[in-house]
Amino acid sequence: MRRWILAAAAVLCLVLAGVFQWRAQEIKGQAAGCQDQMTLLLQEPLENVLLPEGSQNIRKDNDEQDELEFTLWGEQPGQSFTGAAGHSAVLTVILFTGSTQLLFPCDGILYDTDRQGCLLDRRAAEALFGSHEVLGEQIGGDSGSFRVRGVLPLEEGLVVIPANSLEGAFLDRITVWLGGRERQAMAELLGQYGYSGTPLRMDFYESFSWVKELVPGKWADFEGWKGNLEEKRQEWRVLANTKKYIPQMLQCRMYRSYHWNHGLSVLCLLVFLILLFYGTLGPYSGSR
Repeated sequence: MRRWILAAAAVLCLVLAGVFQWRAQEIKGQAAGCQDQMTLLLQEPLENVLLPEGSQNIRKDNDEQDELEFTLWGEQPGQSFTGAAGHSAVLTVILFTGSTQLLFPCDGILYDTDRQGCLLDRRAAEALFGSHEVLGEQIGGDSGSFRVRGVLPLEEGLVVIPANSLEGAFLDRITVWLGGRERQAMAELLGQYGYSGTPLRMDFYESFSWVKELVPGKWADFEGWKGNLEEKRQEWRVLANTKKYIPQMLQCRMYRSYHWNHGLSVLCLLVFLILLFYGTLGPYSGSR
């Protein structure tokens, strides 16, 4: 009898391991768009300026003429908006230049050329219209009127509008698509165009791949080890002490959910192996 109980428990653990691993891979796929990008906290935030349209692309001065895709953005909480039938709500505004693809890689895309467009999330749509079916509806606020171009599958109370739709936009972050480039080289390239800042290493939450950056050119270079370690300590300190805006909080949640599901999958698989051992070779292998 005990043997059958162990067998049933082992099968259940194996099924749960598969479910948790499937969920982990699904989350990893959702976060794939965040893995090849880098965000800098600008040393000199842009404010009280009307930004040029299409500022997401800069061309490198080389023979390849590669386009460098990036988004300047910022967050302004506590903004009042009105919707249909006099509904109003206090929401958080994300201002951006370029497109929203780097900020919300798996969701709707809005470009800064659409100066009358906006994105809402589900919570904002519900608060302003009492429904999620709000495509084409109009909202109003201190910054003007906007047409809803899409609804993000989020529950943050969020409005996303182009920064060049209003004056007084405060943008203190820049997110850039790496496209296979090294982070240090990308930071230096952005500095050439006047966008200098401190990296916010969101990839630290993703995996331990950053550990290889501790290794100097030569293993016996103790000063190199010390310098790299201090550099990573500084980057961790900046990441811990800097306020995370909503797009970055969403990344943290995805990474945390991925690690949680992956860990549960490994745990269930380990329990399965233990039960399998006890059921076949252990003291209960002969029990009925």
